[in-house]
Amino acid sequence: MALDKVIQAILDDGKKEVERILSEGKDERNQAIREARVEAENIKLEKIQEAERYTARMRNQEIARAEIDSKKLVLKAQKDALDNIYEMVLGELGEKWSGKLIENTLAQNSSEVRDAQVYSNERDRLTVEKLARSYGGTYGGTIDCAGGVIIENNDRTVRIDYMLETVLKDIWDESVMDIASILWEVRKDG
Repeated sequence: MALDKVIQAILDDGKKEVERILSEGKDERNQAIREARVEAENIKLEKIQEAERYTARMRNQEIARAEIDSKKLVLKAQKDALDNIYEMVLGELGEKWSGKLIENTLAQNSSEVRDAQVYSNERDRLTVEKLARSYGGTYGGTIDCAGGVIIENNDRTVRIDYMLETVLKDIWDESVMDIASILWEVRKDG
């Protein structure tokens, strides 16, 4: 019987050891599950933050892109407005250029007109023919322009451009920034 007690004691000790190992295994498993859950939650939070940063970055890029597109549209509209103003001024001046203005231009340049060819648009042809002759030059023919004249010496080495387009472009280039500033400052205040 003593052997039965020893065997029973060994079996009891074995059971206790198995229970202890199982309990430790359960504890380790529960600890691993808790750690995995914490790690999963940390990963989840990290991914959420990463997604929020990505979304914010994309939103900022879209806003920046929209602002650039908006500025491009405004600049294009401003350029179109300036182009329209330029064309309007050119048209109005072209209608008013004939007569006195051409006469004044040729009078101020009478020394260049002498023995030179003077060109104009078809509308001003008769006026320019008469004025060119009166200053000792000849009418050279018609050119495509809104108004004004071109004076060219007989050997065609010197050409003076008093076409309305050229004169207006020079003035426009010098003052377009002032014009734009005035136009869009008025709009901002108004």
